[in-house]
Amino acid sequence: MKPKTVLDLLIEHEDAFISGEHIGDILHMTRANVWKEVDKLRKKGYTISSVRNRGYKLVHNANNLSRAAIRSHLQYELIKDVYCYDSVPSTNSSAKAMIPETFTNPFLVVTDHQSEGRGRKGRSFYSPTKNGIYMSLAFVPTLSLEDTQLITIIAALAVKEALYTLYQLDVDIKWLNDIYLDGKKLAGILTEGEIILESNQYRYLILGIGLNVFHDSNLPQELNEIYTSLDQHIQTDIDRNKLIATITDSFFNLYTDFPHNRKTIIHDYRSSCFIINHYIYINQDFSQRFYVKDIDEKGQLIVCDEDQNIRTLNSGEVSIQGEKKYER
Repeated sequence: MKPKTVLDLLIEHEDAFISGEHIGDILHMTRANVWKEVDKLRKKGYTISSVRNRGYKLVHNANNLSRAAIRSHLQYELIKDVYCYDSVPSTNSSAKAMIPETFTNPFLVVTDHQSEGRGRKGRSFYSPTKNGIYMSLAFVPTLSLEDTQLITIIAALAVKEALYTLYQLDVDIKWLNDIYLDGKKLAGILTEGEIILESNQYRYLILGIGLNVFHDSNLPQELNEIYTSLDQHIQTDIDRNKLIATITDSFFNLYTDFPHNRKTIIHDYRSSCFIINHYIYINQDFSQRFYVKDIDEKGQLIVCDEDQNIRTLNSGEVSIQGEKKYER
């Protein structure tokens, strides 16, 4: 796990002053170096007040990730810990490193930047500083292993529900784990976990969500053609803390009602999945195309090949006919 920074300590003590001397003692640096780090944070856009004999205090604004702000918006009471960072290699990797030997209470990891953000199949996930939501939710699933795929489906619906609740945006889903808006990718989901072989149950599962919130002026041209950001579609201010909390609450509201709501979840996912009744390619193999007929009760894709053979897919990357593909 990465060492703490001045920003980490300011976030932990949000709404309260922490002295430069105390910060220096924890981080093993001089008070002068603490001041230099605070000055760097101010230049990055953080509002930090300072009072003689009291120290420093991080002043919250909607674009600063804040443990206190996220917790204030969260309705789901079982989340005991929210870990908020300036930068980590990957929120999924950080969450994995933080899981104790005996793990019961879910927790949330969020960051302003990922230096080694990951997508599916080991691809990098472009994560510019303060431009997106990069979050990982760690918990112990109660679903059977054969229903694991439904975790990702529930997460996709949670993102969709949160965006509609807060901004009245109706997004689409591309099987299995991508959120699209106006034909461009807005968000992606990466689900990872560890299985206990003796019991054939999960020891933990980590649900990673990356969502493009603000347009990045330095976005590479090839990505600009296929990705979009939330601020390009709404005129209202965006509070990343509230959005993170709303996604988390939406996920647990859907998840804790499973399997009683299985039919509703599958119905809503089908209705949102725009590749149904379209031709696709699988795993970037453009030699054969498939027609998407439906999604079954396990969240698997039912397709028909060019010889009219029916196949069921429970994994793989799909590309729509004519869609450009780039490594992320």
